[in-house]
Amino acid sequence: MILCVHSSLSSIGWVNGGAVAVIQALMETLTEEGTLIMPAQTLELSDPADWIDPPVPYSWWKSIKETMPAFDPAYTTPAAMGKVAETF
Repeated sequence: MILCVHSSLSSIGWVNGGAVAVIQALMETLTEEGTLIMPAQTLELSDPADWIDPPVPYSWWKSIKETMPAFDPAYTTPAAMGKVAETF
């Protein structure tokens, strides 16, 4: 079984153990045979053409793209995806 979860810890309500407990419960339900996936994209490594807050000048786009670090799960955090996705 593959389970794709997009969760909101605030919508779930108070959980003893917080996001860790939610993830553990999902993993226990899936067992070792299942796969848990969560959207956890980041806005930090995005196309500067789409930046609006603040926007950057067109003349900067090439330089930004050439110097932007690659995605690294050890350093790149999900943006605005919630505590469960960040913990996962």
